[in-house]
Amino acid sequence: MLVDIPYHTSLKIDCRECWDTGLAPRSANRGRCAACTERNEEPGTAALLLAQAIRRRMQAEQPVDERPFQLACLLTHFSTKKPIPRAPLQELMEIGERDFKKVVEVLRRDWLLPIGSRKGRPNGYWIITNEDDFLRWHQHFRQQALTEFSTANKLMERNFPNLREARGVGDRGLGVGEEFVA
Repeated sequence: MLVDIPYHTSLKIDCRECWDTGLAPRSANRGRCAACTERNEEPGTAALLLAQAIRRRMQAEQPVDERPFQLACLLTHFSTKKPIPRAPLQELMEIGERDFKKVVEVLRRDWLLPIGSRKGRPNGYWIITNEDDFLRWHQHFRQQALTEFSTANKLMERNFPNLREARGVGDRGLGVGEEFVA
């Protein structure tokens, strides 16, 4: 079957149960999609990372909720060279921008799934599958966090200077440990 991804391309999906990842957490077949197991299809690197994340959650008796699973399955079909923009994913999942970003955060924070994202070209989301790609994403993500810390502290210094002394914010004005300073 073809799944039409709005504003993007058509994605050939043979199995609507697992989105061709080979994974079905609620399956009695040890977490494997029965239909894909019969076809002897091997999961790709991104799907293997997703399988590890699902296994960790199941071993910890944590839920594998539908929305994060759906997004993660979709992202297994994309890469740093060919990411998928946010808007088509939102439309396909029928959720708004804020809810979409919450699902991405759940996948990163709770599932520990390395979801990459980029605003520059080519922009979009994907599952990071190698160390070099992760380091590029991590450097950008880290710098973004430092910029936000710096901006918040400049706002505090300018608008609420008494808080700086009361909170004991360091000389660099970041309010974070040295390990976070660029």
